[in-house]
This record gives sequence, C-alpha cells and structure tokens, in this order.
Amino acid sequence: MAERGAPVGGRRARVTRLMSYAPWNPNPLMRTGDRLEAVFRLVVIVAMLAAIPIAGAFGTASYASDAARIRAESATKSVVTATITAEPGVVDLQHVEARVQWNAGNRTGAATVPVPRDARRGELVPVWLDRAGEFTTAPRPPAAAAARGVSMGLAALFGTWAGGWCLVQSFRWLLNRGRNAQWDREWRQLARPTTEGWK
Repeated sequence: MAERGAPVGGRRARVTRLMSYAPWNPNPLMRTGDRLEAVFRLVVIVAMLAAIPIAGAFGTASYASDAARIRAESATKSVVTATITAEPGVVDLQHVEARVQWNAGNRTGAATVPVPRDARRGELVPVWLDRAGEFTTAPRPPAAAAARGVSMGLAALFGTWAGGWCLVQSFRWLLNRGRNAQWDREWRQLARPTTEGWK
C-alpha cells in the first residue's frame, strides 16, 4: 500500500512546490523579484497558450490562400499526350530530358521536357500546356496547400513559443543580476562589523 501511495505523494509534493512559486504566495521569504518573475512567467504562459488558436488561424489562412492560387493555376493549364521524338539525354544525376511533339486541337507543338529515366523514343508522355499552347510545368497538387498551411501554422506557433522562452530567460537573467548585487551588498554589511571587531 505504501508503494501505491508514493507516486501520489510525489505528485502532491510537486504541486506544492509549483504553488510555492505563485506570485500570490504569502510566504515572507519570497522576494519581490521572485514575485515579478512568477507574474512574468504566468503572462508568457498565457500568451503561449493564446498563440495556439492564433497559429491555427494563421495556418488556415495560409492554406486557403495557397489553395486558391493552386486552383487558379490549374485552371490555366491542361495536359496533353506527347510523343518522344528523340532519344532522351541525361541532364544531371536526377534529370532526363527528351524532345517531344504533341497535337492540341489544330496546333502542333514541340519542346524539350523532363521525362522518366527509363523513357524511350516513340513512347507517350503527359505534357502540360498553358493557355497559349506552350509547354509549362505541372500545377501543384492540392495537398501542397495543406502541407504549406500546416508548416506555416507550426512555424508561427513554435516561433512564438521560442520567443516566449527567450523572454523568460532574459527577464530571469536580469533579475538574477539584481539578486546577486543585493546579496553582495548584504554580505558586505554582515561582514563589516566582524571586520571592524578584528581591528
């Protein structure tokens, strides 16, 4: 039974220790600087919690904006089937290009486009065209907007949290400088009578 009660006691001790840092703690040993630090920590924690829905709204807005751009981009492009008219050539370690030709309506077009590494002359490949019938890149998939929205929201959230942590550490550093200076003054005052008594 004692073993089962130990974790509960440990949790109670941790809660009590945390409550001792509260700025409203009536303990006379709690210095003004300690209360200021506690208040500042609470303000930063509230701000960091408030940043969660704000970051979510920011990510949602980023997703909606990017999704609209993707839809507008997709509306200006169309895909056709093109024939590889020359043997593909290796551009670099990751890219292979080949000359292709296509018929779109009453127009015939040709361009050098990226193709799969195992593509061969005479094979068919999809090619994206713009409204003028010229070769263009493929539109981004809708999932790209979702990925950007999530990344932007997380970046805003973690950036806010990192800024809050830096503010707390900077404020604590300033307070510690004041505390150390106060301790030095108090130690000098305590040591002065002893030193004078030795003379």
